[in-house]
Amino acid sequence: SQSAAEAPSCTPPDGASCWLCLEEGPDDSGAPLVRDCSCRGHSGFAHLPCLVKYGNQMAEQALRKVEATGTVANMVDIFYKCPNCKQDYQNGILVEMKKANITFHKEKLMQPGHDKIHLAIESAELEKRLRNINGRNKNERDEGLKIVTKLLSISRELKQCDCLPIPMGVGMDEHIGDFFESCSDDHSLKKAKAFYEKARDAIVAWGGEYKLDRKGVDYKIKRVEAKLSGGSGNDRQVGKAAAVKLLQRKGMTIVSH
Repeated sequence: SQSAAEAPSCTPPDGASCWLCLEEGPDDSGAPLVRDCSCRGHSGFAHLPCLVKYGNQMAEQALRKVEATGTVANMVDIFYKCPNCKQDYQNGILVEMKKANITFHKEKLMQPGHDKIHLAIESAELEKRLRNINGRNKNERDEGLKIVTKLLSISRELKQCDCLPIPMGVGMDEHIGDFFESCSDDHSLKKAKAFYEKARDAIVAWGGEYKLDRKGVDYKIKRVEAKLSGGSGNDRQVGKAAAVKLLQRKGMTIVSH
């Protein structure tokens, strides 16, 4: 954690200006310059109305991209992450940007014709939360299981109308696998392996068309196999597990020492 001396100041120094409108001091409505991220010095300060306006503009662009290409944009980061330091907003700024995100969803994505896009973006938000959950913590694990249930429901609904882009499905399966792997018990590790294998199979079938790389998923499968064999899943054990599997396929006997 940062010490008080290391932590970036939220108080604007003399000469600081809004990085969006470039004006110093409060805006015409009296909104002061604010900052609560990891920016330092004069960078990162902005008027909250400017941040909300910027978030809405970027979300509009992302929405048009979804409509034109079917590529699911991560609108969570647009509203929750500082585009300068790439870190999440904190405290009061985060609360206000969450409100702006909800307002944008209600006004733009709950309209007829946008319902499936809304589901796709909701899944991106759920996956973002799932990636930060520690499966070994019981309370977080329970939350993670609820998120997995919701993600699988969204996946089924999008598949029924042929609205689930292949890269999105692969990413969803891989993130669910990551969650189950973090739970660490054998039952969860087997589930993790199943989701990783599902992602790998989709990459094998569609990877060329969508330029997907299976190396990362292959490694995760080997890592889980190493853990199921009693190891910690480090690089050495992953390599050993892969070698053992290859020997087994060739019908050779493995002798432990």
